[in-house]
Amino acid sequence: MKGTSTDPGSDDLTLTWLWGDGASDNLVSLVNPPATDPDPSPSIQPRNVTATKSHAYPAACLSTLTFTGQDDDGGNAFDTAAVITTGNALRARNQAYWMGEYDGRAPNQFMPAQRACLLSVASFMSAVYGPLTEAQAYAILSSGSPQPRPLVSQQLLAAWLNFANGSYDLATPVDTNGDWKTDSTFGAAMARAEAVCNNPASTRNQLLSQVDVLLRFNVRDGG
Repeated sequence: MKGTSTDPGSDDLTLTWLWGDGASDNLVSLVNPPATDPDPSPSIQPRNVTATKSHAYPAACLSTLTFTGQDDDGGNAFDTAAVITTGNALRARNQAYWMGEYDGRAPNQFMPAQRACLLSVASFMSAVYGPLTEAQAYAILSSGSPQPRPLVSQQLLAAWLNFANGSYDLATPVDTNGDWKTDSTFGAAMARAEAVCNNPASTRNQLLSQVDVLLRFNVRDGG
């Protein structure tokens, strides 16, 4: 991640990357190395420092990256970015599998921290849900309503959890019409499904059509 810090004065600059998972990196750029800048600065030398740091995230999760530039007089500025790390699963799982993961009962494939991380990615990616608790996720996944909108919601959440777990990425080719030929990408198909789900004017047939599309994603590997 490339970061740039500018300063109109003559100051030493410290660039800091807080990766959001407890790890950090920093770089100190002296205006007149090897000496540190005295107070007051003896000259005016505007600074523009750019550096790049890399970081490997250890697990699938949603993290907030914070980049800060600070001068030796205490002036500072920062910016943030959301970082999505997905898993490396090869197999897509169906709604019933994810319902079992979030039902609060053992045994589970994922530890509580892992389940929370997968859910944070799914919630962030979706335009249908806000931040979800495990109880809220279970309520969506276990809904017994025969109405089409809750059915879409169930399959959407399962599909986003598959994305978080690594079964799909946004560019994965998918079959949306059941002819066994890829005709879209996972990201584009999910955007269409969410648009239909969020549209109060969507008809029953339109909603059920999206249920069929999402089911193909979630049962791709047998459930």
